[in-house]
Amino acid sequence: MRVGNGLTCRFWTDNWSSFGCLEQYFSQDSNFSLRIPAAATLSSLQRDGNWRLPHARSERQLNLQAYLTTVQLTEEEDHYVWEIEGTTSTRYSTSAIYSCLYGEGEVVPWDQIVWIAGGIPKQSFLCWLFVLNRCPTRDRLLRWGLQTPPTCLLCNLAPESRDHLFFSCTYAWELWLSQSRRSGLDPQRIWDAVITQLQAFSSRSWRAMNYIMSQLAIFSFNVALRLLLGFAFYGRYMASPQTSLVAIVQLCQQIQGLQAPSAVAVLNLLNQVIIYSLWREQNARIFKSLSSTQEALFGVVDCAIRDRLLSLSRPTVSAPSPTLLELYFWFLSPYS
Repeated sequence: MRVGNGLTCRFWTDNWSSFGCLEQYFSQDSNFSLRIPAAATLSSLQRDGNWRLPHARSERQLNLQAYLTTVQLTEEEDHYVWEIEGTTSTRYSTSAIYSCLYGEGEVVPWDQIVWIAGGIPKQSFLCWLFVLNRCPTRDRLLRWGLQTPPTCLLCNLAPESRDHLFFSCTYAWELWLSQSRRSGLDPQRIWDAVITQLQAFSSRSWRAMNYIMSQLAIFSFNVALRLLLGFAFYGRYMASPQTSLVAIVQLCQQIQGLQAPSAVAVLNLLNQVIIYSLWREQNARIFKSLSSTQEALFGVVDCAIRDRLLSLSRPTVSAPSPTLLELYFWFLSPYS
């Protein structure tokens, strides 16, 4: 607490002095109350510039009275400040407090594909658990000693594990294949390869941009250019689009690819929605004895992405670029 006029600073409970909370500081003294009310403020204890405190009867009380000779009330209002390792701020930061208490955490390469801006929190949390391989898949349940069939409920062809669900399972692979190809991705079937690919997409270096282009080379050059730069319509952004891969790469080195982060955001959201939908489908088969076809689950994924992107789409006059939802619709149109 920074003391100003003392009208709101509470004498006993606020941390306004170098001794901290006085209620705790004097807790060992026999004459603890000092005949000062519990709700007293600093301004109520001063009159005509003099502090109205009883005579000191302990070393702690003497220290306090000596400290009060350095405190001058002003016309400014009292206000709270937060001090962390010598740095003060008028705003409270939970992350700063956490870092101070527990230290900096380990830097991981997958943070940008798990904790994504605009992501759905419960889906980001589930994706985080799967990245750490902490979800109760059947292989983990068996290692814990629980009696359960090992077979995957989605395909009934192989033992269930995280790496099998994403995306060695034929049921899951069909969903991932159809959606990822619509978004211009060359889909990977092995979990580690999927994570590595999305990490490359999330990187903002031009090496990642060239990686994107190499993955999109299986499509037409015009479509690849539109995906990378986020061009919903050629005429809106470019009079004469390039028609060769070399020309596209050269263009990418000159233009900063303003819509590339938006395209990456859609791809990362797509990945999390699919992971969440497949896990929910697996749980529905276990606990509700309900199953969905691949076409029905595709519709669930598509609807979830549209709803989320619609809530994030805020077009403005100063930003004429396509919204995230427009990008997603454009992703669908070339391959539908």
